[in-house]
Amino acid sequence: MKLLLSLSLSLLLISAVVDSHAQTNVEKTKLDAKLGLAYAQHALGTMYYQGKDMPKDIQEAIKWFTLAAEQGDARAQTRLGIIYYRGEGVPVVYEEAKKWFELAAEQEQPLAQYYLGAMYYNGLSGTQDYAEAAKWFTLTAEQNFSSGQAILGMMHANGLGLAKNDTEATELYRLAAEQDHVRAQFELGFMYDTGRGIPEDDAEAFKWYSLAAEKGYADAQRNLALLYDKGEGVAQDKTETIKLLRLAAEQGHVEAQSKLGRMYAFGEGVPENTTEGTIWIKLAAEQGLPIAQRNLGAVYESGLGVPQDYVQAYLWYSVSAELGDKPGQERRDSITEKLSPAQRTQVQALANKCIDSDYSDCEL
Repeated sequence: MKLLLSLSLSLLLISAVVDSHAQTNVEKTKLDAKLGLAYAQHALGTMYYQGKDMPKDIQEAIKWFTLAAEQGDARAQTRLGIIYYRGEGVPVVYEEAKKWFELAAEQEQPLAQYYLGAMYYNGLSGTQDYAEAAKWFTLTAEQNFSSGQAILGMMHANGLGLAKNDTEATELYRLAAEQDHVRAQFELGFMYDTGRGIPEDDAEAFKWYSLAAEKGYADAQRNLALLYDKGEGVAQDKTETIKLLRLAAEQGHVEAQSKLGRMYAFGEGVPENTTEGTIWIKLAAEQGLPIAQRNLGAVYESGLGVPQDYVQAYLWYSVSAELGDKPGQERRDSITEKLSPAQRTQVQALANKCIDSDYSDCEL
């Protein structure tokens, strides 16, 4: 008991010392900031911004960041740019954000260079300019800033502002992926999966998809599920396929929803569960995925988990056909005789209305 009491008293004393030290640090930072020292103004702004050792106060943070930024502190300039870019405690003002990002970027602040590149990339600086975006992303990538490397890789892969170069894209993805950048890990996995810019390698695709999937990246979860489904780069495992598809589907990944629904509805490698399958297929279909719309038509045509309904089947086949899905068109044409001419005319008009309403008005 005495030992426990002694330990408790020791912890209280340590806590008191820590609190006292933190308070002393705050007071010193405030004093130095009031004396006009830029590093202290930035530090004080950060304390208010984060709510560290004091109540969070975005207006006080802006005040001290501005004072430091006006003295040329690149970190304060960057943070001030982000505040105006996001509209934190102030209205979104892109021109003000750009002004501060430019000042910090010229001092080789990588985060500012990245944001400035993003403004040109997204057309938030007045006009969209991929070449100017690439310039700033290149500068930040050269400082080993992983987000800059990742987006520069995407620009090379898609030929945006730069010559299309899959080899260069792959190397940039690798640099970012090795720093644990989740999007880069997915993209590098995709390059190995498809053999773009590097020889196709299912084992490497599996490795990089796995790293991104573990972080909850839905695209990686879906693509990793497909590797398990086919047994590429890993032993075939339908249970793992379903598990990963569900993780992605629950995040709203439409292709994962469609694949998961089809596997359940048609018993593809798993016990058939038409009710569950129809739920996922319909969810994907109503988000505009043609293959899911075609599969929903097949569900209604065959009566899987729902009453057989040729009118509904014709509707969803028609919707997929209108979006350029040739198999959907073929399925629609194969059941034409199941409907009267008047029904076909009515359903075709509804299919167009369904698409035009972004799937909010698809009821017969």
